[in-house]
Amino acid sequence: MTTTVTRIVNQHSPMLARFNEQDPLTLDATPDEFINLLHETANLLGSSTSSDLQDAAEELASAATYLTDALALPDDDPQQQTLLDHANRHLNSVDPYP
Repeated sequence: MTTTVTRIVNQHSPMLARFNEQDPLTLDATPDEFINLLHETANLLGSSTSSDLQDAAEELASAATYLTDALALPDDDPQQQTLLDHANRHLNSVDPYP
């Protein structure tokens, strides 16, 4: 299955909402809104004293970086798919319900 930004947003928004105690992003959320929520959640978890939550924060920050880099490329650039796959893997490592 091809990884797309839309698929990533739809799949992982509920997990970010649980961490932030808010409603999941709507299906029409922009990639920038999702990336901002990744950063907010990473900052929240990174301030925890739990090493597991700090590790999760690093994974979310890495996912945000990969998504940002992927979106900067043209849709037909083969590197974009690789970056999206990396972002999804980082999110899957944090999300207990991918």
